[in-house]
Amino acid sequence: DDGSTDGTLAGIRALNAKDPRFTAISFSRNFGKEIAIAAGLRHAAGDAVVVLDAETVRRRERDPIIGRTIRRQLAAADVGGGRAHCVG
Repeated sequence: DDGSTDGTLAGIRALNAKDPRFTAISFSRNFGKEIAIAAGLRHAAGDAVVVLDAETVRRRERDPIIGRTIRRQLAAADVGGGRAHCVG
C-alpha cells in the first residue's frame, strides 16, 4: 500500500486474517510503482510470484485479450495448489 485511501490495505489485511500467506507492505506515501514492486518481491515467498498492478486488473475488464491472458496465467499458477486473489 502506498499510503492510498482506496481500501487496498484493509482488503489485504482482511484476506490475511483468512489466509496468512497473504501479507501487506505499507508505505507512508507513494514512492512509485517500481519501489512497491521491489519491496513485494523482496518479501515474497514461494515458488512463483505474479505481479499485477491496478491498471492491468482494470484493463482485463475492458480488453478481452488481456482478460483471457490474465485468467490463463492465474490458472497456471493454481497447478501447485495455490490460489490467486484480486483485492479491490
